[in-house]
Amino acid sequence: MSESSVKLPLQVGQIISESFQILRRQFWRLIVLSLLPVLVIGAAIGALSFSLASGGDLQSILDDEGTVGPAFFLIYGFVMIAFAFYFVTLIQLAYESKLERSPHLGPILMRALLKLVPVTVTAVVIMVLASLPPIAVALALADTLSVSLGGPLLLGTMLFSLWIYLALSMAVPAVILEKSLFGALRRSLFLTKGYRWRIFGAVICTLLGTWLISMISSVIPMVLVGVLPLQGEILGLFVFVPVFVGIMFAYGFPNIALALIYARLREIKEGASLQDIAAVFD
Repeated sequence: MSESSVKLPLQVGQIISESFQILRRQFWRLIVLSLLPVLVIGAAIGALSFSLASGGDLQSILDDEGTVGPAFFLIYGFVMIAFAFYFVTLIQLAYESKLERSPHLGPILMRALLKLVPVTVTAVVIMVLASLPPIAVALALADTLSVSLGGPLLLGTMLFSLWIYLALSMAVPAVILEKSLFGALRRSLFLTKGYRWRIFGAVICTLLGTWLISMISSVIPMVLVGVLPLQGEILGLFVFVPVFVGIMFAYGFPNIALALIYARLREIKEGASLQDIAAVFD
């Protein structure tokens, strides 16, 4: 179906509402799926803290010139892989839930493993493409003292990076749902054309929701510690659980919204139903 000359609405409000509903309905499954990224991040932070507490220094993270070293990229790589795996599980869970099916975690995890490499590669490519313009300008202006020239130029490249991110924001869902590693970037350019700033509005809304949830999850442990006579392992549990749930929502909510945006764009541009899109998981 060709794109109509009259733009159909992206329905941002409905997408945000449905994302919250999916989070609520699939709460316990999301808890299970969130364990991997949280454990990987915790292990990375724990390894660094243990190294420093044992008398080590930052040489494992920084090289001789004070810039990031190989260990940093190794840790960051593990974190990227964990969250790529998590996103593949989220997009499946979101579609199964919206279609009112009962998601089974076993098949979801197996499909996530099969898609892990292309999703991670695509995410890294998007991150590099979006990061290069401001980094290049910042390096070029490193020895320049002209703030009047460098400030506007850096701001312009940051806006260009934002445009790149918005234009390529559907590439990862395309890799998962269309089996198109090399065509994913081109697919994203097509799907987002004419809707990029509307997607930006949706991203802002999800970030506000994420910020609110994160604030609540960080306040709860402080209230519990101040009000209840807790100590030892019980204290650690009361502090950890709200923080864990906050991390789950902070990453799960915007990515579920992203999955629903992709489905809506496919519906607008190609007339594809959610059942058609999710057929790849059958």
